[in-house]
Amino acid sequence: KDKKEEMNPLIETWFNPVENKFNEMKEYIKEHITEINTMGKASNLNKKYRVLLSEYLFIHMIRIPKVFDRIKDQVIKYYKKLDRNGLRKYDENTVQITSLRTLIRLGQSPDANIVNELLMKNLSIEFFPRIKVNIITSDSPVIIYDSTRIPDLAYKTTQVYFPLDSSIILRLWGEGNNIYMVKNRELSKFDDFNHLD
Repeated sequence: KDKKEEMNPLIETWFNPVENKFNEMKEYIKEHITEINTMGKASNLNKKYRVLLSEYLFIHMIRIPKVFDRIKDQVIKYYKKLDRNGLRKYDENTVQITSLRTLIRLGQSPDANIVNELLMKNLSIEFFPRIKVNIITSDSPVIIYDSTRIPDLAYKTTQVYFPLDSSIILRLWGEGNNIYMVKNRELSKFDDFNHLD
């Protein structure tokens, strides 16, 4: 919200270009799944969608309120300190914009580039018989870390799951840049996904 307590759509405006392209990618993937179901195979997926998928997952990793609220708390402290020291008058709009810009930049530094870490993992597109499953969908990717190590996307044992719709799961795993289309008939796997948190 801005200083007038009105909703500020700035962050959504910044994210819209990636999100709009994601809908295009979703349809592209579904076309490939239809090819596999009707012809037994499909042409190779265009790897440009790997970058788009990674950017999209990155957006949804950072846009959750808990992450934004932590950033905003720190930005408020910083600007209030400047105000106390007479260096800059405190302004809620400036706090909001600075927080949003920080959120966008989060994980894009050379030493901690989340998008690049996601691109260095294999991608499996796992799809199930549509009439037999109902995957719980969410805007928040599920990250499974190696319980024996400090949580980090860089480890090849870290996996990222994201439901594309109620019958398709995207899974980033291991180390590499391969793309796999997996027709999954093990219905227990979708049930396992529904219980991830």
